[in-house]
Amino acid sequence: MVVSENVLSPSVKETLSLQHSRYHASFYGGTKIFQKIYSQTQELANKIFHCSHSIISPLSGNMAVLAVILALTKPDDKIAILPLSAGGYPINLEFLYRKRVNIPFNLDEYNIDLSTMLEIIAQEKPELIFLGSSLFLFSHPVQPIAKAVHEYGGIVAYDGSHVLGLIAGEQFQDPLKEGADLLLGSTHKSFPGPQGGVILSNGFYERELEEVIGAEPLEGIVLVDNIHNSRVAALGVAFEEFQHFGRNYARQVVINSKTLAQTLDSNTIPLHGKSNGFTESHQVIMKVQDFDEGAKLRDVLLDHRIVTDAAMRFGTAELTRLGLREEEMRIIGDCISQILRGLFKSQKLEPNVLKTINDKIDSLINLTQNAKL
Repeated sequence: MVVSENVLSPSVKETLSLQHSRYHASFYGGTKIFQKIYSQTQELANKIFHCSHSIISPLSGNMAVLAVILALTKPDDKIAILPLSAGGYPINLEFLYRKRVNIPFNLDEYNIDLSTMLEIIAQEKPELIFLGSSLFLFSHPVQPIAKAVHEYGGIVAYDGSHVLGLIAGEQFQDPLKEGADLLLGSTHKSFPGPQGGVILSNGFYERELEEVIGAEPLEGIVLVDNIHNSRVAALGVAFEEFQHFGRNYARQVVINSKTLAQTLDSNTIPLHGKSNGFTESHQVIMKVQDFDEGAKLRDVLLDHRIVTDAAMRFGTAELTRLGLREEEMRIIGDCISQILRGLFKSQKLEPNVLKTINDKIDSLINLTQNAKL
């Protein structure tokens, strides 16, 4: 249930194991096939995300973020990002000689505080704004923010690492359509691809980004030398597969998240986003005082073979890929609730209750092991 992970299909796994030792650049002979694979993967990305340009060379979502910062800002520029407490990316901007501006966050609605944000934009005029979060329950107000930022020539980048599969499956907002200049992120969270990164746009800042990423070796490499051909080929396979099942998968992910949230709430487990319906994404977030408390709860659940993280985010993307649906989400929600309620009351689970939980989890594990991807 880790929200940052997913499971690969056998075809993607097989492709990922090939040609690790080869370069792609035209400087070397015998690379035309790899250049063709790169181009075809770009075309698939453009089709899935309804954009005109894609850069698939970043080796991670982090590298995609760095590429945008280094290519499109300069020292002393202001970059607006959500604070860490709201799931903002924990990048050290001081090390990059950039200035951080915190995006205001409304904990009740679990989303950006738009009115305050527009005031900050007017006062600070950050050169670059990163929308998106690792605590991502609801769509962000991209359109009004982009309108305000574009009035003075700023740039809006949308870090869709967590919701990339939902965007591709057309079950979440389309940030490029709503006015963001760039959509970037990881390719292995709600999107079931190999670990890596992508930057998507409708042609904005294409040259600047490729100069920083280093499209060809020996031409001033900054971030990427070897793009890892097997990763790109595996990403292309994942894109191809997603065209066939992606929309149904993404729809079921959201349904599963809502079902899990409703089950946890009915069992009095405190959740963020309740006033807005708990979630519209692949994750459900439990209220905890801090990461220390979250780590304690995480470890208790792990003892019962329920894997989550110290932010107490419950993810449904991987479980959905493994074939689990609403009925299983209710079972999982009930198991989590029984375990946590016993912890809150400082009570050990009765042997018969513990056996029932273990039997249910055994049954769910058996279901996932028989999944056909």
